[in-house]
Amino acid sequence: MKNHNICLLKLYDIYPSLNKATKKVAKYILDHPEKIFKMSIVELAKICGVSTFTIGKLCNELSLKGYKEFKIELFNRVPLISLKNIHEKIMFNDNSMDIAKKVCSSHIQALKSTLSCQDQVVLSKAIDMLSQAGKILFFGFAGSFRVAFDAEHKFFRLGINCYALSDSHMQVMYSALLNPSDVVIIITNTGRSKELVETIKIIRTTKAKIITITSHTQSPIAKLSDLVIGVKATETAYRNEPMEVRICQLYIIDILFVGVALNRKDIILENLYKTRQSLEIKRV
Repeated sequence: MKNHNICLLKLYDIYPSLNKATKKVAKYILDHPEKIFKMSIVELAKICGVSTFTIGKLCNELSLKGYKEFKIELFNRVPLISLKNIHEKIMFNDNSMDIAKKVCSSHIQALKSTLSCQDQVVLSKAIDMLSQAGKILFFGFAGSFRVAFDAEHKFFRLGINCYALSDSHMQVMYSALLNPSDVVIIITNTGRSKELVETIKIIRTTKAKIITITSHTQSPIAKLSDLVIGVKATETAYRNEPMEVRICQLYIIDILFVGVALNRKDIILENLYKTRQSLEIKRV
């Protein structure tokens, strides 16, 4: 925890759910956290082009009593780390080793941040839910689908019927055939996909359970889910969607897989032996 600023992580988490005015303030704080310490509420309001009331409202969204408490939370409770240290910018004159170090650093930081925001109760419930599932579906689009496909590759070895789907039409049809004992894991960075929101409505009619893995735990999809597991990664200037998101999503999938495997250890050991034996004919 000592290497993470929980206040900034919370601010990033609620950002998508904020209105236009409070988003202006949140963005400035996320971009320039080191400037806030010497800045009064009036100065911050002027720079952001909002009222002091708006800043107070943002503090309330963070469950804080006001701007003064926000500054204390930001600087005293947890040591401040500049976002530049979380996601270092790649420079044009960086050599391959510079890039390797920076990418490694940002991946490690994202994993640590993701670990810091985990709730043991939520993880335990998710593992128990998956251990008892009759069928598991993994839904995701674009880069998130690659994580869903990796999850299918892992979980089928547990003796559970599971499928990874990226086509919205197939997702809807599979969802319509779910049973109350089934579980759907939705993997999404923003948690705002219209297709997935519509699919969830169908899942709800079957009483199957929904677990969402997302960077935004207050997003529309998260609010419609039974369980939400957050990941923490921040965008940078040189890519639209942070590569760290994928790493953190894979990390969560691995946590769930290992947890379910421990609950089904007799089956997993037998299945691992069978699959390894079957692969021998594919090797030279």
